[in-house]
Amino acid sequence: MQSSIFLFAALVSTITIVKADAWEVYDFPDGRTVAPADSSMVALQAESILIAPSETLLEETGLPLMSVHAVFHLQNVSDDSLRITVGFPFETAFGSSYHTLPDSDYYGHMSYPPDLIGTDVSDLLPEYLNFRSRADGVPLEVEFVAQEKDSALGLMHRPVDAVWEMSFAPGQSVRLQNDFNTSWDLDAGENPRYAIRYLMGSGSTWKGTVDSATVVLYVPRALPNEAFNKDMVCCWDYTAPAELSEWRLVWNFRDFEPEGWLEMAIYECEPERALSYVDGRSAFLDVASDISWSADSIVPSALQAVRTATHCRIPAPFVIGYLYEMLREHSPPAEELGVSPEFALELVVSAQRRLEDDMQVVRRNGFEQFLPLFALKRHWDVSDAHRFDYSPATKRRYLFLLSALPVCIEGGAPNNVELSSFYRLLGWYWPGWEIWGSPETSIEPLPGGPE
Repeated sequence: MQSSIFLFAALVSTITIVKADAWEVYDFPDGRTVAPADSSMVALQAESILIAPSETLLEETGLPLMSVHAVFHLQNVSDDSLRITVGFPFETAFGSSYHTLPDSDYYGHMSYPPDLIGTDVSDLLPEYLNFRSRADGVPLEVEFVAQEKDSALGLMHRPVDAVWEMSFAPGQSVRLQNDFNTSWDLDAGENPRYAIRYLMGSGSTWKGTVDSATVVLYVPRALPNEAFNKDMVCCWDYTAPAELSEWRLVWNFRDFEPEGWLEMAIYECEPERALSYVDGRSAFLDVASDISWSADSIVPSALQAVRTATHCRIPAPFVIGYLYEMLREHSPPAEELGVSPEFALELVVSAQRRLEDDMQVVRRNGFEQFLPLFALKRHWDVSDAHRFDYSPATKRRYLFLLSALPVCIEGGAPNNVELSSFYRLLGWYWPGWEIWGSPETSIEPLPGGPE
């Protein structure tokens, strides 16, 4: 999958030292950025980023294009007049839903890009990009140029840079405004994932630290909201610290050295739809043949069998509900099922009751809102401990659940009824089992439990 190139803080180089085609390009997980000469004397005092859905739908994803409105307050902190070159880099591929070359050329050029240096690259830009730049309200003349390829830096695709020149009097502050469009990146694999990123680390290339930054993202209502039911399991995952309010996500920073990136990702799973592919008699018997029909093993073995058959991470209550419906609908004889259908149904009903009890424990302790996140989130790191910093009560419950994550990833049993009840519902965990599809990483060191 080609990652989408989202948004980069404006980058500056002293024009007398570094030419545009000699900028260093570093490889980031979801984009590229450039770095100026160390002698830059322009400071980024503040930045304000607004990303919101436009009225234009992108046919490939069915989602609206995202309009990006970026404002940067720049100041020449030297006593000299400066003339600088500022740039935004874009790849010749824009997200999983778009690339600029014909398929035959594009896939061939992923490994062996054509030599574009010195050529007109304007036809490589998507029509929807519509990049514009203004300084104190005055439109700037923007040129798109090809960037030198440097495989030693891990550059996979040839970038195109939007570049322009700016002048600063000694001590002058300038309001730089960039506007353009981008799109959500879609990974249509198991449990589809929509993602959009904003690279913060490029801001570290300006002089000194950044006084303040605010990034506001409005999520399109065409994307699913958080849910945990048989029709839809959906979680909203984002880099912390941030504050989520309905369809708006806000990051605020003060006096900081930018690093890394901000990301909003939405994972979804449609259990009923996924299970519909294995609801025929023959498909169900194939699933049933991989289930261990005993009280201790029916749930984890069913999770494994359904995961293998559907390639989806489906929470336990919906997997057991599927078994119940299939047994009632198909009533396979013992010679096909491996056990008597009456005994199998008895096991399933008992498992359903246990999971219903677990859900009651979860609701009673106020953990229900966390089920989608823990069910679908694939990667965890230390920043996740700060997800709910803006809400102390929510954070206490969240950290309590998070404290058991490493133990449960290893198939261990947390020494707490509430934690065990919560994790048994997720679909990738069962005590004593290592189930395919558990999260790949966890937080070390662990945060503490509730205060």
